[in-house]
Amino acid sequence: MEQVLAHPWMQGACPSEAEIKTDFARRKSLVDAEAHSEREEKRQQRAEAKGHRTVRRSGNHNCEEGEEPENQREAW
Repeated sequence: MEQVLAHPWMQGACPSEAEIKTDFARRKSLVDAEAHSEREEKRQQRAEAKGHRTVRRSGNHNCEEGEEPENQREAW
């Protein structure tokens, strides 16, 4: 036990419980902010990718552009 207590790590100052809690809260805040930024970045990338893949349905594929189908059945 004497050797353990004589070790340099055991000789230094020890933070209080309040200091430890404050430091952990600060670290958690940083990690949470980074995770939030990553989620938002991924959401934005998905939204951009989805926008590029969007295909408009023209209704009736036999109609010329700008023409309306004669009845709703023809649109499908």
